[in-house]
Amino acid sequence: MQDRPKTNRNRRRPTWKGATLSLVLLAAVAFAFSALTGLAWSAGGSRPLDPLSTAPVPEPSNLADFVVDRSAAVALGKAFFWEMQAGSDGITACATCHYNAGADTRTKNQVNPKGAPFFNGGANGQLAMADFPTHRLADPDNAASQLLADTKNVVGSQSIASTKFDHVVPGSAVEAGVPVADKVFSVGGNNVRQVTPRNAPTVINAAFNFREQWDGKAQNVFNGVNVWGDRTPGAKVLEAPSPD
Repeated sequence: MQDRPKTNRNRRRPTWKGATLSLVLLAAVAFAFSALTGLAWSAGGSRPLDPLSTAPVPEPSNLADFVVDRSAAVALGKAFFWEMQAGSDGITACATCHYNAGADTRTKNQVNPKGAPFFNGGANGQLAMADFPTHRLADPDNAASQLLADTKNVVGSQSIASTKFDHVVPGSAVEAGVPVADKVFSVGGNNVRQVTPRNAPTVINAAFNFREQWDGKAQNVFNGVNVWGDRTPGAKVLEAPSPD
C-alpha cells in the first residue's frame, strides 16, 4: 500500500470546493473515530483517573444543525478513511499512513532531508536502529551533556512522486498529471515518492485532541475553511438547505 499525499500542492485543484470537501471528509473521519474509540486520556490535574471508556466523546452542541444522520456520518468517515481513490494516484488512503495502531511505522523512504544531506543513504533509503536518536547526547539524562550527533533530517511520511496536476479523469480514480523532475527525491534519475517533514501520528482517540499535528498547528474546532479553527473568526461552514 502506498502513502497518503501531504505536501504536494500540485496534486489537487486549488479550488474552494476542493478545500472544503477535504475538510468535510476529515470531519467525517473524526466522527468515525470518535464513535469507534470512545476513549480519552487524562492530562493530569486534580481529577482522579477514570476508566477511559467513561469519558464522553466531545461533539459540537450544534452538530444536528449540520449532520442529519450521525450514524451515516460515522459510516461515511470510516469508508473515506480506507478509500484509496481519495488519493490523486488512486491507491492512497488516509489509512495508508495511519495504519499501524493509527500511526505510520514504515521504515523505508521515510526521511525528509530539510535541505541537509540524507543520513540514511539517500532518497528511498532504509532506516536502521543506528540512525536513532537523531539528536544524541553523551548522557541522555542530562540535556547539558556533550552533543554527539544531530541532524536536520526528519523522519516523516511518504507522499507521492512529484507531479503537476492537470485534470480529473471522469470515471477514473487516478488524476491526470505530468511528472516533474525531482532533484531531491530521485534515484538514478527516476523519481521516488516525496517524504513530508512530518510523521503521521496515531489517529486513535484523536477526537479528544485540542491540537492536532506534532506542532499543534491544527485545532480541534472545525471551521470549514482551514486548520486554525476558531482562530479564524471569519471562517464559515457552507450550509445547503436543499440537495439542489
